Amino acid sequence: MPFPVVPITPPNHPANLDARSPGSLVPVAFDEVDLTYAAGVLQTAVYKLAGNVVATLTLTWTGTDLTNVVRT
Repeated sequence: MPFPVVPITPPNHPANLDARSPGSLVPVAFDEVDLTYAAGVLQTAVYKLAGNVVATLTLTWTGTDLTNVVRT
């Protein structure tokens, strides 16, 4: 009898983002967030501390579904 196939997704896969706390995406101190929208949809969130960029989240959408978030 074959073993059942269970898909494994990496921790940063969009399917697992709901299991992570929002703070884990930007685990550094910040005092400002600049948001960029295109066609009314959030595209980037730039986190700053004292004017310096400490993290950037780039969001990818497929239709109305958030499909990927990349932190740089």
